Amino acid sequence: MPVPGALTGAPILPADYEGYSGGSWHRLVAASPQTAGYITLVFRMYGIYIVAFGLLAVAIAATAFRRGDRWAWWALLAGNTIAFVSAMTYDRIVGAIGPFEWSEYLGLAVIYASLAVTAPILTGTSAVRLGAASPEPGTVRGAGPATHDQEASA
Repeated sequence: MPVPGALTGAPILPADYEGYSGGSWHRLVAASPQTAGYITLVFRMYGIYIVAFGLLAVAIAATAFRRGDRWAWWALLAGNTIAFVSAMTYDRIVGAIGPFEWSEYLGLAVIYASLAVTAPILTGTSAVRLGAASPEPGTVRGAGPATHDQEASA
């Protein structure tokens, strides 16, 4: 079974195809170039979706999660689970389990551990604030209307 990755020098798509089908990628390309082209297209689109999930996770973590928006915690949990588990399932189906693929398991474990320490349910604290929301445009978070005492001292 071919093992894709930098350590073996085998390109990922041909190694995955050969690991799944037991056939030769080069024979498929020679016998049916349209089929090989379609498989390549699907493989690349899958990669684009994983990159999109990653960029979305970074954007959520850098903005809403840092503000403490509760939905962001759930979005990171669901999004990372979908992205990592689908990649890990693909790797197992095609028989491509090498050092790079094991890093997916480690990455998901790190994400789950990070989310666990910020989960209010597990910590008993309010690490992620309930009802936290983005401030209205043009306002400063925490700045409310002046009280009578504040107006008098100004």
